Amino acid sequence: MLVKRKPLLKGTAVPFPSFIEPMLCTLIEEVKNDGHFIYEVKWDGYRISAYVRDGKVSLKTRSALDYSKRYPAVKEALQKLNLDVVLDGEVVVLNDEGKHDFTLLQNYQKTKEGTIVYYVFDILWLYSWI
Repeated sequence: MLVKRKPLLKGTAVPFPSFIEPMLCTLIEEVKNDGHFIYEVKWDGYRISAYVRDGKVSLKTRSALDYSKRYPAVKEALQKLNLDVVLDGEVVVLNDEGKHDFTLLQNYQKTKEGTIVYYVFDILWLYSWI
């Protein structure tokens, strides 16, 4: 059930985007350890942006392919947010030891083995409500 919402009256309104090209990682030879850098785990999954609007969810790859039907559990979880938002993240399947496993992800549609998760990196677009 969607709750009636009022918009927050701050910020600049822009239309809901149909696609935002995600920023890609930069490969480096050596990790600097001087406190001026922040590093993220390299997940072994699929980079997916989630477009959530009016309770409808679209999961898109970095090349704008629609993966919504591939990961219904992720889609259903995002529908519960009650937000209009675009999220950038990675769909990963964890094995019984809790480690990401790309083979399980590749076979997930057929086998449903492992635990599917969506790790969110960034909020790319958000319509704020009170």
